[in-house]
Amino acid sequence: EQGREEEATEFNLQVIRALSKSLSASPGYAKNRNLLAAALFQYWQLNSELPPAEWLAMVEDYSLIEPPVGSCVLAGLAARLAVMREDMASAKYYTEYLLGKGYYEPEFIRFCQTYELCD
Repeated sequence: EQGREEEATEFNLQVIRALSKSLSASPGYAKNRNLLAAALFQYWQLNSELPPAEWLAMVEDYSLIEPPVGSCVLAGLAARLAVMREDMASAKYYTEYLLGKGYYEPEFIRFCQTYELCD
């Protein structure tokens, strides 16, 4: 947002590398998986391309048929990754699930508005 795309891109890559290394060592650590999913969405926004397949494989479990009931954070990440993969039907599905649960976190609403997933 400040026009410092080069710095943002480099920082984003550093974060992704650190998180993917950590997840390789401890694959069950959900907090790092959530952070990696968010960083991969940011990678997509910064670079206008999908992240490398080996990184995407680490967050494949966010592409679920049913929303991850009980976790709005996971459903929000799933919506973002669906947008990144150009699966707007799934993104809309997760968005409707979250809005139906009353999830109106400001950053999520901005995301929804940006990608025309909510009114």
